[in-house]
This record gives sequence, C-alpha cells and structure tokens, in this order.
Amino acid sequence: MDIKQVSLKDPDKKKLRYILIAVVLLAALVVYVSVRDVSVEGELVRTETSQESAPADGSREGKSETASSGDSAGSADSAVEAVPEYIYVDVSGAVNSPMVVCIPYGSRVFEAIDAAGGRNEEASVKNLNLASVCEDGQKIYVPTAAEVEAAEASGTVFQAQNGESGETGGIPAASGGAAKAENPQNSGRVNLNTAGSEELQTLPGVGPAIASRIIDYRNTNGAFQSAEDIRSVSGIGDKIYEKLKDHICV
Repeated sequence: MDIKQVSLKDPDKKKLRYILIAVVLLAALVVYVSVRDVSVEGELVRTETSQESAPADGSREGKSETASSGDSAGSADSAVEAVPEYIYVDVSGAVNSPMVVCIPYGSRVFEAIDAAGGRNEEASVKNLNLASVCEDGQKIYVPTAAEVEAAEASGTVFQAQNGESGETGGIPAASGGAAKAENPQNSGRVNLNTAGSEELQTLPGVGPAIASRIIDYRNTNGAFQSAEDIRSVSGIGDKIYEKLKDHICV
C-alpha cells in the first residue's frame, strides 16, 4: 500500500500561526480579567471593612476624649475646692510666748492661744470669743485684766473684732450709745482705740507708717487712756499732736 506524504502549503501555515496567536491572546485576556476581579473585590471588602470599623474607632476616641474632659473638669473642681492645710496667726498680748503660730486650718481662737504657750496669769479673756474660727493672717491680742478694767472705766470695752483689720481681741470698742451721749464733743472725731489704718490716715499728718505704729502701740500697751497718750507713739511729736488734738478721741 502506498503512503502519501501530506505537506502543508504556506497559506495553511500562516492561518495556523494566527489561530495560535489568537488563542494565546484570548487566554491572556481571561487571566487578566480574573485577576482584576479578585483585586477589585478585595479592595471593596477592605474598604467596606474599614468603613465599618471607622465609626467604632471614632466612637472610642470620642469616649476617650469625653472621659479625658471629665477628668480635667473633675481636677479643676478639686483645685477650686482645695483648702490650705495650715494657716498662720499672730498671737500677742498676755500670753506666755507671743509669736506667729502655724495651726491647722479650721482651728479655734483658744487653740491659737494654746499654741502660743497659753495665756498668762494676767490675761483676761472674758470679752474674747474663744470658739471663733481663726483665719489666715489674723491677729489675736489677749488683753490683761488691768487693760480691760481701764478700758471699761474710760467708757470702752475690749471685744472681739473680725473686720478688715483681721484682728481679734485687744481692740477696745465704744461701749454703746450712752457713752457717745456723754461725750458729744467726740462727735466726728477719730477714736484712737477703734479706728483702723484707713480711718487713722484721714487725720492730718498721719500716713500709713504712723497709722501702723498707732495700732501696734495699742496692741502692745493696751487702750489709749487719753488723746494725749498718742504722743507716746514713735514719730508723733508736739507739732503733729497740735494738728491732731481736735480730731481725735478715746
């Protein structure tokens, strides 16, 4: 049997080559599209996941910020409500150890006096409010019994005062309307035993320094017994007294 050899002509070879190229290109296109779809789906999944998690993270941050703000507000309130642990009070007069004492905040007058060694045998506290609460920078003067008697004899009485002067005790004050009625000439005059620094400075020739000396003098020596006693204050001579005598009283 005779076998015939079949051979492809050139036009047939070209067609086959084009078919192979087309098949390869088609396969490449299918692979590209498949990979692209997977990538796009992955991005969509990641995007959706991040969007879902964002509010949670945001809410957590919001809660943290709220908590932080609350803590800051609480700290501010605590700072406003904070009170000093100790205060300083100047205790002088008829006590065993006149000094500036450091006592716990909220202490009473009797505790401040005890911190200064307690009152001595000459002290009189009948006109002091020993139960009153002390303030930082306050001055407490404990008079002697002799000072109280002398003040009462002159129509004044030692009594506790907690005004702008920051002083308690040792300040003689007018005993009342009756005393003023008995001394009408004192109307409009400055009482050396009750006036504060500002009132004393309204007097002719009296500035802050002399006013401070007048207050220190009466705190140390007791009430002025007469207007002329002001001459015992350092810095007040005869010339200044002549200017003052018609404007002062006790």
